Amino acid sequence: MNASVSVRLRRHRQRLYMATFLAALIGVLIYQTEWPGLHAGLLVLLAGQAGDVLALLVRNFQLSNDLNNKAADATWFDREELFIKRLSLFDTTCQTIGFLLLGHALWLYTGSTWLYVGIGFVYPIAFYLGVTRKKTGEAIRQLRAEKQTILLQAGEAQTNES
Repeated sequence: MNASVSVRLRRHRQRLYMATFLAALIGVLIYQTEWPGLHAGLLVLLAGQAGDVLALLVRNFQLSNDLNNKAADATWFDREELFIKRLSLFDTTCQTIGFLLLGHALWLYTGSTWLYVGIGFVYPIAFYLGVTRKKTGEAIRQLRAEKQTILLQAGEAQTNES
């Protein structure tokens, strides 16, 4: 069980570092842009990354406590799966709204409908279908497999004790 917790902790830390980097990059873009119409979309993207950072910090603190207190149990997997789903939903929602606003602002500045459709609709949908859904699904399948393995080991241990 502790191996699963430490693996999740390491993965969450990696994602935390990436979200922090992206938040800083978006902050620089907000500061440097000469088109004020882009601020709304960039602010939504920044809020999404900042939300990811906060959620991951809280979850890493909880995982560290679970690891240190050896308090992780079978319900830990259910809580972790729920966290992954919620974080993915939050991230996808912020990205979709942010890029939709960016696409709209670029359409206003350039008059290009294709740019609006590409940035506002095609990119968020393609990113969700190509990356987010795949990574979330893989993480959940891996969690469920680890849970099954641990439950089977616990069942075998009880059978051997009897």
